[in-house]
Amino acid sequence: MRIRSIKPEFWRSDDIAALDWFDRLLFIGLWSYVDDNGVGRYHLIDICADLFAPDLARDSQETLKRVSEGLRRLCDSDMIQVYEADGQKFVFVTNWEKHQRVNHPNTPRYPRPSNDSQPLLFDSPESLLRVTETLKTGTGEQGNRGTGEQGNNIPAKQVSRSRSKLPDDWVPKRSHYELAAKMESEGKSSVDVDDLAAQFRDTIAATGNKYKYKDFDRAFSTWIRRHADEPRRGRPFTGYLTKTQKAQAEWDEDRRIHDQLAAEERMTQHAVEN
Repeated sequence: MRIRSIKPEFWRSDDIAALDWFDRLLFIGLWSYVDDNGVGRYHLIDICADLFAPDLARDSQETLKRVSEGLRRLCDSDMIQVYEADGQKFVFVTNWEKHQRVNHPNTPRYPRPSNDSQPLLFDSPESLLRVTETLKTGTGEQGNRGTGEQGNNIPAKQVSRSRSKLPDDWVPKRSHYELAAKMESEGKSSVDVDDLAAQFRDTIAATGNKYKYKDFDRAFSTWIRRHADEPRRGRPFTGYLTKTQKAQAEWDEDRRIHDQLAAEERMTQHAVEN
């Protein structure tokens, strides 16, 4: 997720005014979901988890249904494009440069739609219901647990998303350190893998293991990529701090620099007097 801005003229735009209020919120949320090129991976569960996590936890079926319908309406209004390229599914915010001006954008990770891109069909109410059951049970079909069989119309990627708790002995793998080094060599921000792993464990523990994944190693790799995508700052990355905590950290740093300069000035003055 990325920090974005909303231009004042957004609220008076005829295209935006024609949208339902929920669709406007969903459209704005997609700006943070996509990368600096206006493209993101199209996976309904991931979009819901990033933009409407409390709603998804409270009523997954209704949340999946509302977001899917909202995406369909945004697509019909030509506000977004949902397509398949190179065997993967993507969502693109139409007229991205009109909505966002990104300073120092990161290297595009996903392809924009082209004439060769294939438009995607949206999920039917029946398929959304099956996805909801998959989230609740961690299996693709109620009667075939552990057999490897799948429902006729359930995408294999959704069926395989069984969730589990983070093992107590989980630690970053060598591949995580290699990924962080690779991202830094590509000009991305430096990531302290050990420190980020501690945040990863604490975040999951603080939510009572609410965040469950089939593959925690891959989930942590996603954390590394997202933190590496953070723009380089003059100050060190402060992690998941509140605005108040970040302000306090910056004030402490400024105070430290001020005290250091004052000490050097006193030493210089003392040397002159002697």
